[in-house]
Amino acid sequence: MDGSESAARADVSRLEARVAELEREIAEGNERARMLAESEQRFRWMVDGSDDGGWDWDLRTNEAFMSPTWFEMLGLAPGEMPCNAETWSSLMHPDDAGEVWKTLQSFLEGRLRTYHLEYRMRHKSNGWVWVMSRAKVFVRDADGKPIRMAGTLRDITERKQMEEERARLSQCLIEAQRATLLELSTPLIPIAEGVVLLPLIGAMDPARAEHLLCTLLAGVEQHGATTVILDVTGVRVVDAAVAEALVRASRAIGLLGARAVITGMRPEVARTLVDLGADLGAIVLLGSLRSGVAYALGRAAPRASASSGVHRRVKIMP
Repeated sequence: MDGSESAARADVSRLEARVAELEREIAEGNERARMLAESEQRFRWMVDGSDDGGWDWDLRTNEAFMSPTWFEMLGLAPGEMPCNAETWSSLMHPDDAGEVWKTLQSFLEGRLRTYHLEYRMRHKSNGWVWVMSRAKVFVRDADGKPIRMAGTLRDITERKQMEEERARLSQCLIEAQRATLLELSTPLIPIAEGVVLLPLIGAMDPARAEHLLCTLLAGVEQHGATTVILDVTGVRVVDAAVAEALVRASRAIGLLGARAVITGMRPEVARTLVDLGADLGAIVLLGSLRSGVAYALGRAAPRASASSGVHRRVKIMP
């Protein structure tokens, strides 16, 4: 056997090996295609037998399968609109679409491990419905890039409505509790003729400051008060909001002819008021509630004597 014959036989052997390799690859490809077809068929059977709408999306061609339930969920007849990503996108709520596409892109690029979203879609005759969407990539190319994904769509409108109703009721309860706490946290106490006391406890926010002002003005008018004691012993933190509330309250009752006496002025509270530049004007500042009550009763006693023409003690109200 000469060299040319040996080379020819070697080429034939290589070709036969290559043919056998291609035959194995074709067989494996056919088997993968068969398994994929069976998997897709099982998926569609499961989707058709559930209340969820199923979909299958080829990312290369943009072709898609959408189950009859998918269309019916949105008030559409099966196949009434084209089965593609544009249909899905056109039915999304404009306020949700951006987040949906952003999440989908992150999922396809591998930055998110799962795809699970809740968003709104347009119903043909019933406004907007809430849906929950889940999906998985089940085919990738040789480089690992997703080329096929499938998922489900579930109508969760009823659940969302129940959540919104619970949130509304919870907010109503919070507001009711807040109003009750405001009433309890600003008790106006008449302690003598023409003298009322309002002890402040806890934090002060804009809502409570407004309630404080309304309570004071109503109390001054109702009790004919000439002296109002604002006790801040129970206010742990005096900030700009508290200082402003005290100044506004003192000025307001001054316009009604009453004098404000602020008690419980701890050194750190006084320093805070000075640092904040609070204009306390003619407001009387005293260190303790006891001294404030004594001051108020001292103002009330001469007035009571003058009005009756004889000297008498101030009556402490129960």
